[in-house]
Amino acid sequence: MFGIGAGELMVLMALALIIVGPQKLPEVGRNVGRVMGQFKAQTDELRSVISLEAQAPAPTAAQTAAATSHFPWNQTTQSPASPVEPVEITQTDVINKGEK
Repeated sequence: MFGIGAGELMVLMALALIIVGPQKLPEVGRNVGRVMGQFKAQTDELRSVISLEAQAPAPTAAQTAAATSHFPWNQTTQSPASPVEPVEITQTDVINKGEK
């Protein structure tokens, strides 16, 4: 169990008893157990979702294009026949830009 031996576990339990107190210790224990149960349930659900997605077939190129075509950033504004020409930026252009 996480590499904790019996001695370390007893020290941790004694510290918990001193810090929390004997009246609140059962309540804290229940809450910790409840949180651990919820964590386990969520990790099991995540594992099942991941396994289902791993078993699902990969989308085709047509399906991917159809699913993303409504996003404006996926629309091209230039035709492939007119490529953009590269612009050279010199060090003086960068320095002068800061002075404007």
